[in-house]
Amino acid sequence: FDKKYSPEVMAEFRKGYNKTFREILPEIVHRLAPQTAYTQSSPDTANWGSAKSLAYGDSHYWGLWHGREPFEVLGQKNSPLHERIRISGVP
Repeated sequence: FDKKYSPEVMAEFRKGYNKTFREILPEIVHRLAPQTAYTQSSPDTANWGSAKSLAYGDSHYWGLWHGREPFEVLGQKNSPLHERIRISGVP
């Protein structure tokens, strides 16, 4: 993804991501539901080539889409939540 866009465009993507997921959303969640924990996710766990990344609470397993693996592969990947397709992972 980062090879497709210039460093300047990627810097703007990161800036927008950080503003949204590390500033705006945590503040809104805290204001509207202070008892609710907010955990920012993507792209922190987006390395689908690393089994270690599946240990995080929220995981993007890109092997399904970009790796063109069959849907059934998710039954073999242990992650509490498979992000992007929003299905519960194996406990």
